[in-house]
Amino acid sequence: KPLKTPQRHLKDVLLTQLSEQPGLSMAALAELNQTSLDSIRHHLLALQSSGLIRHIGPSRGGYWEMLDRPE
Repeated sequence: KPLKTPQRHLKDVLLTQLSEQPGLSMAALAELNQTSLDSIRHHLLALQSSGLIRHIGPSRGGYWEMLDRPE
């Protein structure tokens, strides 16, 4: 099993995981990162608010689109 990801790095980890597998669900991300669904939801909302990602399609069966990442 992967080691639990420190919260301060979780957003970067999520961005990497979603760029490699845009169809990952919040539940799958929570399991991969050994964290709660609420934590994943919180970080994904923050990433969306920052303009880094957006969700395309329905809640079930949609995918995440990566937007321009600031350098």
